[in-house]
Amino acid sequence: MNVNDEFDYFETKNLYLVYVAPVRGTMGINNKIVLNEDNGFYTIITYNDIDEEYIDVFTGYVYLLSSDLDSKPIWFKLDKVGSYCITKKELLAKYLDKPHKNMSIKELENLYARFNSKPLEVNDLILNTILNLNYKIISSSLKSNDKVIALEMLTRITNEYTQALLEYRNGTCSSNNDYDEIKIRVSFAKKLINFEKDFGLLELNQDEANKLSEDIIAVLKLSQIRLGEIRDPKKGI
Repeated sequence: MNVNDEFDYFETKNLYLVYVAPVRGTMGINNKIVLNEDNGFYTIITYNDIDEEYIDVFTGYVYLLSSDLDSKPIWFKLDKVGSYCITKKELLAKYLDKPHKNMSIKELENLYARFNSKPLEVNDLILNTILNLNYKIISSSLKSNDKVIALEMLTRITNEYTQALLEYRNGTCSSNNDYDEIKIRVSFAKKLINFEKDFGLLELNQDEANKLSEDIIAVLKLSQIRLGEIRDPKKGI
């Protein structure tokens, strides 16, 4: 069975939410493994009773338990440096309001996005847009390979954007005086719009966009009325 197919289903009773972290190395006379917990993430695995393997439902990657790895010989531990192992494991059903017998890969991808989302506070329009696109990619109907490509491109755009801002603020930008932060933001806003188009992530048709625009304008006008910036002829303010 191809776990990357959006029509695949898994038995809920065999699904686990796990936290995995990369192995940094070993330490002490017992060569206890050292994990990089900060670079870990949540994922969902299924357990294979026959082979006694913990298999990632999205990638097919087979994880070891950190407790199992601790009992291995030093050469085996060192061979696993950089690979990921499970540090926490719980039945996924514990986190579901109404567990069903089976779950689709699409449902699991949405849960993956939820468990790995971070409460980031970003006061930058471009970076906020990038964060929203990250969630949109993970929860989209794109195939897994396309999602990987999209996330790699989004990472590259993020690095290019922050580098452009840093170079401008440090005075190392070679462009003329008209090149400022506003133009940098406009340039990357266009890149992100084209990115959404290329991956089919633009969800609104023209009628929906017009309706949404009208609703937003109505909210903005109401805010202005409350601030006393414009008059409401209906209320005679």
